[in-house]
Amino acid sequence: MSANRTPLIYLILARNEGASLERSLRALKAQLRRGDQVHVVADHCRDQTTEIAQAQGATVHVRHDNGPSGKAAALRWWVDRMHLDPAQPIIVLDADSVILPGFAGPMQAALQAGAAAVQARLIAESEDDTRIGRLIALSERMDQSFYDRQRACIGGSVRLRGTGMGLRFDLLRKYAPMLHTKTEDIELTLLLAMDRVRVMPAFEARLIDPKPHIPEGAVNQRARWLQGQFQILRRYPGEIIRMSVRNPLGFSLVMSALIKPRSITSGLRWFVSGIILMGLLLWSNPVSLLGTAFVLLLLLNLLEVFALGFTLWTSSTRRQDFMALTALPAFLYLWVLSILRARFSRSPWLRVRSMPLSPGLNETATASQ
Repeated sequence: MSANRTPLIYLILARNEGASLERSLRALKAQLRRGDQVHVVADHCRDQTTEIAQAQGATVHVRHDNGPSGKAAALRWWVDRMHLDPAQPIIVLDADSVILPGFAGPMQAALQAGAAAVQARLIAESEDDTRIGRLIALSERMDQSFYDRQRACIGGSVRLRGTGMGLRFDLLRKYAPMLHTKTEDIELTLLLAMDRVRVMPAFEARLIDPKPHIPEGAVNQRARWLQGQFQILRRYPGEIIRMSVRNPLGFSLVMSALIKPRSITSGLRWFVSGIILMGLLLWSNPVSLLGTAFVLLLLLNLLEVFALGFTLWTSSTRRQDFMALTALPAFLYLWVLSILRARFSRSPWLRVRSMPLSPGLNETATASQ
């Protein structure tokens, strides 16, 4: 252990996450090193989140101010209460994330080497072994194993993913007050990119990121992502356009952060490419702009095919992952339901998992969530 190692502060933002929090805290507690701290924000919780966090030795910050809901609001609230060294590394984790052995070293090494922001590698974990669950995990692996690696190799920034994020406290203090959407990780990614702050990958730091495939939870999760993306598009239209046209790396980052769902946008790209190609073949004087658009779309399509092929080829479960592609129609249907729910749901925060009742809670109190 380095004598000048800076202790880490792990921050978990939890809202009624008692059912999954204990597993996460046990894994984290087993890897804490001297001086490390664990902070849990129990954000308007009505379950056993506070008691479970305290039992595992975490410093618990109980928020009951009736303020806005969501991780962005909880993060702003915690940052406003804390008075830390500007260089203090903060590792933000989801309440259901489980860090794997050797997580802290690569994160700390990158931060101490001068990186302002670091993103660990997420390993998607389906709640059981279905083809849709494998398809979700395959998409996550393709994003990180191919796109993030190539972007990082040429000096680009990778996107933050909500969990496994490492940032200096001065960055959180600067940007947390600006976070107001349901996808605080994407918003923070864009804010950092606008100020030319690079997010470095730490591929050796790995954590398990559970992915619900059960229809209700999976639809709610994706609907919430879409709601957050719409909020960002409304909030930062000029900045997104400028970042996209500034250079290929900016365009790549915007594509990674906002062009979702891939299963639908990829199909649309191929469809538009076909329409443009027909136009170029039928017109006697093809417009050069259309030709340029066709070439760009074709390159993007071919790159995605190569990325998928690379991810499948390097997979240790190649056959099962290939068979998971047969679940694509069901996955597209799931996204269609998510789009409809994102548009028409009036819930301020769509939950991914059901909330277990805490002793003494009545049905009325629970329903208010």
